[in-house]
Amino acid sequence: MKAHNDGWFSLELPEIIKVNQLVRNEIQIDAFFEWYNFLNSHEQYTLIYNLFEFAYQAGTDDEIWVEAIQLSKLSENFTVFEIQKLIRAGFRESTFPNWFKLHEYLQSLQEENRKDVFLLAIYIFGLAEGRVYANETPESCNHWWHRDLLNESIVKSILKDPKFYMTSMQDDLKK
Repeated sequence: MKAHNDGWFSLELPEIIKVNQLVRNEIQIDAFFEWYNFLNSHEQYTLIYNLFEFAYQAGTDDEIWVEAIQLSKLSENFTVFEIQKLIRAGFRESTFPNWFKLHEYLQSLQEENRKDVFLLAIYIFGLAEGRVYANETPESCNHWWHRDLLNESIVKSILKDPKFYMTSMQDDLKK
């Protein structure tokens, strides 16, 4: 992760690839937690935050939230309620989630609650991204993150390409 002068962190390209790899064929909870446990608390917040942001970008709805809560085995507890209050409305409406408040909230969580929120974020993103990815075809997809990220040579080509963001599934057919 990249540390910024203002104390914020951001995911870098290899980490964005990893996030997508860990949900590509199935949601790999254990691998996510191995990664998470290696990170310091600021990096953990960043990972959680980005999972919710990526889920928002993929598009999610009440069905995904309900399934994610069931899969995570989290009840509609206080933590889930707070997360929903901060960002779920943005998933339903034309308004954006309050990302700043989400970041503040994540930083206020005790470690055990943060792990619960991380698990929920994994499922929210995994389900939302999985639904989008399942409907992508090389002819219609224009997302670099939908390339064959499980193919090491394709990942290497993405990492070397300064214009990776302009590639898509079509580029994998040329390899």
